[in-house]
Amino acid sequence: MADRDMAGEQQVDAAIEVYNPWLTPRKKLIAGGIVLAVAFTSIIYVVTVNTGQFFLDVSEVQQKGSLLFGKDIRVNGIVVPGSIVYGEERGVSFQVLDTKKKSGQPLDVVFPGVPPGQFDVPSVEVVLEGRMEADKVLHLTSIITRESRKYIPITEE
Repeated sequence: MADRDMAGEQQVDAAIEVYNPWLTPRKKLIAGGIVLAVAFTSIIYVVTVNTGQFFLDVSEVQQKGSLLFGKDIRVNGIVVPGSIVYGEERGVSFQVLDTKKKSGQPLDVVFPGVPPGQFDVPSVEVVLEGRMEADKVLHLTSIITRESRKYIPITEE
């Protein structure tokens, strides 16, 4: 009797494998590959959307104008000498120029925090992260100073 029950269970198991197409090893492998491909593609998309553009130059920001209003951007530029104005408590406003041209229309910038240590060095190159507002002023969340590839010592006069 037990042998008969065992044989009946084996027939039921065999019948399930025949009628359920997802139980075949080949189709399981294909389904797993599709799931992995979709996951991998989604990860690549998210990473490239968030870091697809490293930074804009000042001239590019001015060319795009109102298209950038309300958007978070990164801008590369050189601090205009003599344009740095410190606030009463914290904060600083200044202007930046294009690193390639080093001339033209400067971009007005406001930063509510304390700027980095090398910020006052003449012709320091900076990468600015912030939001461009409708007043055509870049409101920063962070300032990163870029060191020169060539060391130039500061001489005392």
